Amino acid sequence: MLIFGESSIHEMWGALADAYHFNGDIELSIQTYEKALQIIDREYARGNQNLSHQAFRLYYQIKQHILDNKQYPLNESVNTILLSLAKQHNTLDSSTIARIALSFYYLGEKVHTDEYKHLASTRCPVYLQLPDWQ
Repeated sequence: MLIFGESSIHEMWGALADAYHFNGDIELSIQTYEKALQIIDREYARGNQNLSHQAFRLYYQIKQHILDNKQYPLNESVNTILLSLAKQHNTLDSSTIARIALSFYYLGEKVHTDEYKHLASTRCPVYLQLPDWQ
């Protein structure tokens, strides 16, 4: 993987991982989600944990699981944690709500997917254009 510079913004790495996934490079996608998770874990270690980090962390873990469920099993409490985060949607930014919707989507939770997809796209209609929904 050739990356110029080293970004410490997990969202950049997550978006890059999404692009690798949709271009069919599964292994590089998994590795790049791992980089995003490392950045979030570093923020946790620094005491900078917030709801957005928690939601994105779950999203990256779910995507790794979808791409390779044997190497990346999901904890049984993922749905519970995700529902807890989702209930706090009034305090979250649109991109975080969109990742919550995508997490529900990948977990097969249609009712919650539709609810949070609607919330995210009401704030910012561009979220309806995410390749995941296509």
